Amino acid sequence: MNCNRPRRRRIAQTAVTAVAALSLLGASSAVAAPTIGTKQLKDNAVTTKKIKNGHVKSKDIGNGQIQMVDLSAALQAELVPALELLDGAVTTAKLANGAVTSPKIADGAVNSAKVAGNSLSATDLATSSVGSSEVASNSIGAVDIGTGAVNGAELAANAVQGDEVENGSLDAVDVGLFSGATNANFPNIAAGACGFDLIDPSPGAANIDGHAVLVTPSAGFFGNVSFHAEAEGTQIRIKACNSTGLAIDPDGAGATYAYIVFG
Repeated sequence: MNCNRPRRRRIAQTAVTAVAALSLLGASSAVAAPTIGTKQLKDNAVTTKKIKNGHVKSKDIGNGQIQMVDLSAALQAELVPALELLDGAVTTAKLANGAVTSPKIADGAVNSAKVAGNSLSATDLATSSVGSSEVASNSIGAVDIGTGAVNGAELAANAVQGDEVENGSLDAVDVGLFSGATNANFPNIAAGACGFDLIDPSPGAANIDGHAVLVTPSAGFFGNVSFHAEAEGTQIRIKACNSTGLAIDPDGAGATYAYIVFG
């Protein structure tokens, strides 16, 4: 009789039971694995070291939870100018010189209130851009008109009257068709006779017959003769008459004669 046979049978049964228990335990674990949820976590239990890099996404962050202090200094430096633009807080001190160019300005955005007084010059205006409709009535004064800017084309017919002319400001060229001075020489004139000479007021001038002329001899012209001038064709005839009893050469070796031919 083998006394070890009951013992071997008990060992075999124990092994089968153990295997069965392990199998049941494995099956139970597969069905209901233990989990840790928010209820099992203490407040502030999850620290930076417990979060895997790159695993926090937008959906994990509550709306409006990120503040400026949460951003790096470098990122804040990049965002601040953009935020100021959105808030309308950009002042001239925050803009670099020349930063605002024409493409940055909306059409029609610059009006008279945005332009500094007396800041626009001729180079800022397009050719022929300012017409009479852009100028207020009676608004243009002497300081607004450039020296020599008004010529005959800008003056209406008969627009200039005597009271607009400064006293003593007109010269012979301002009142006559022709003016100037030339030399002439009367011959010796016998007693009771007259002598004449011709002067050319303007070489190549048209016929001046019918125009009033004024001729004045230079100093030294003999005073005891009468003097007269008149238009003759394209020239001026000067005439001197001797009313004395002796022959006279009224201008000696010649004299200068200033003349004006009126219109």
